[in-house]
Amino acid sequence: MRAMAGGQIARVEELTRMPSDVQDALITILSEKTLPVPELGTELQAVRGFNVIATANDRDRGVNDLSSALRRRFNTVVLPVPASAEEEVGIVARRVAELGRSIGLPETTHGADEIRRVVTVFRELREGRH
Repeated sequence: MRAMAGGQIARVEELTRMPSDVQDALITILSEKTLPVPELGTELQAVRGFNVIATANDRDRGVNDLSSALRRRFNTVVLPVPASAEEEVGIVARRVAELGRSIGLPETTHGADEIRRVVTVFRELREGRH
């Protein structure tokens, strides 16, 4: 409601984990830029600039599948899983270094084994090995 009133972007995490009635309410919000509040006998009209960015994990299909009506209201961007463990280790190592610099941590050459171990565990989990 705050994003609608302020003409801002609202971020919705894990769209497929929302109950279907909440997803249904999003259809009206996205298509009409209006949020009805029947209990108060009113509705909130979005200010220009309002929009929604949402995330959903493909692996969560079946939790609460998105209706085709809701799916049509989003531009979908699929982020692929890195093709190889080496590629994923490189991505994680780069991000760890960037985050470390951003909070002023001293640079270190240690940690490659730990990064590889974490990447391996997550790849195995995604593949259903453990």
